[in-house]
Amino acid sequence: VVGVDRAVATPGFVTLGLHAGYKPSKMALVSVGVDNVFDRNYYEHMSRTDAAISGYVANTQTAVNEPGRTYWLKGQVLF
Repeated sequence: VVGVDRAVATPGFVTLGLHAGYKPSKMALVSVGVDNVFDRNYYEHMSRTDAAISGYVANTQTAVNEPGRTYWLKGQVLF
């Protein structure tokens, strides 16, 4: 790819995730959580527009940010 410097370093980052679970019975689990608690702006090394995708040629090198603060709830039942 012309014009793309593949030697560009990715800056480090730290995020905080808080998760908790409650087991109301032997067969059920309810979990809740918050990912990226402080809503940090960050991206993974391969999360760039110049990442290798078959049949696609990128002319720029732009970071693709990961999600901000995310809340989630999950239920799990064993059968």
